[in-house]
Amino acid sequence: MTSQQGTRSGVPRRDRGLTSPWFTTALLAPFLVLLLAMFAYPMWQVVSTSVSDGAFPFEDYAVVLADPIMWISLGRTLLISTLVALVCLLLGYPLASLIASASGGWQVALLALVVVPMWSSVIARTFAWFGMFRPNGVVNAVLGALGLPEAELLFTPTAVVIGMANVMLPILILPVFAALNRYDRSLSLAAATMGAGPLRTLFQIKLPVLAPQIITGCAAVFILSMGFFISPALLGGPRSSMISNLIYQQIRDRFDFGRADAIAVILIIVTLLIAGLLLLVSRALRRRA
Repeated sequence: MTSQQGTRSGVPRRDRGLTSPWFTTALLAPFLVLLLAMFAYPMWQVVSTSVSDGAFPFEDYAVVLADPIMWISLGRTLLISTLVALVCLLLGYPLASLIASASGGWQVALLALVVVPMWSSVIARTFAWFGMFRPNGVVNAVLGALGLPEAELLFTPTAVVIGMANVMLPILILPVFAALNRYDRSLSLAAATMGAGPLRTLFQIKLPVLAPQIITGCAAVFILSMGFFISPALLGGPRSSMISNLIYQQIRDRFDFGRADAIAVILIIVTLLIAGLLLLVSRALRRRA
């Protein structure tokens, strides 16, 4: 009788404390405090300064929105982030497919090659590309040995895209690899049985099923790329600077925190709008799949 009463609610009596609201609140309290201290309060300070730092409320927004340099930097940021996401997709999907099809120790070794670089410094990896792209670097040495003309890659958007894609590639490979591991390969076998070739199976069966995870990975790469600072500063120079570099210039050259905060808030709003749009697309594709 006691056992029946203890499990009548569906949860054993000894485990009811683990599902109580007080226990859940106690578990979440440290996370909530950390969220408030490390994110909510600093964001409030940024928004407050951007609104009230000028001679009148929202003056910094009026100045920033009227500045063509801000729009050029924002457009360049969106373009470079999009290119980085596309490069990561074109390189990351085949690599993720290769890792998913590997067996045993080879799969572990390939995953290690993807994960271990994430533990190294972004600055160190960016400086490595800087050394490769400079006029007397490895790239031009290889081109000269092949009898090809030298390439001026350093301080160009191409160098920025390559350097950023090198950093962001694992961010796309890992979720796509996880999706490929969950993919039901009997679907591909059924398509092949019905006479579909490899390309038709890929584009009509496999990619539509994996599309939500692929878009999620591309969205993560795109959103994180929007805030890049080191790669554009070292590899791109002034002509390829992104909006994060513009924020830094407002503080370094003018010591104008109000305008820097206004640009940062605009960047956050644009990023949230794009993230929301990509989330809606991902959900629609997931329901369709």
